[in-house]
Amino acid sequence: TEVVVMLHCRSDQEVECARLCSTIIQMVLKAKEKFCPKISTNEFLLHHSKVNYPFNSPAEKDLFGIRGVSRAVLGGELCVVGSTGNTTELEDVLLFEPYHCLGEENIRELFDEQDPAFSKVVSDSFLYRLAKFTHKRANQFVKIFINSCEAVGSSPSMEQVLRQWRDNSQGTRKCLRVTLDQFSVFAGRNLMQLAGVESL
Repeated sequence: TEVVVMLHCRSDQEVECARLCSTIIQMVLKAKEKFCPKISTNEFLLHHSKVNYPFNSPAEKDLFGIRGVSRAVLGGELCVVGSTGNTTELEDVLLFEPYHCLGEENIRELFDEQDPAFSKVVSDSFLYRLAKFTHKRANQFVKIFINSCEAVGSSPSMEQVLRQWRDNSQGTRKCLRVTLDQFSVFAGRNLMQLAGVESL
């Protein structure tokens, strides 16, 4: 049995589309755990240019396993290898993935749930380091945090955006994870566990 999710949206609806995609993935995963927890399943992503309707069998497509993708994101890789052996730029597979391009150290800290600092307010140095790695997807992050950015002007810097988010919320790594997870294809799961990597 195959479950294929295809979403299309206008450029001004990408935030809503990313949130819907993550929600659907979570629903499918929860249904699998509830109704057929013992059945082995595989999870793949498709290159957006290869998605069309009517949809042919995934066996005929270049598939990107979630484990390989999570490892590429964690390692800061630029490319990922698909099921056909072809190499594809990771940003073409993850069009709106908030954890992509955050830097390995930042991602490890965000997903290291055993770290005592995970539930503490993030430091200025952490926000500064995070801001440096979000420049490639700055507009995306501004859209995600827009409700927290209204007080910092119409063209806030990434550091201003993150500081305003921290000051208007609990401001912890855990809280940041909750914010970003709702737009991620990893759908609330621990990226380090998906990648098979131990905590720091």
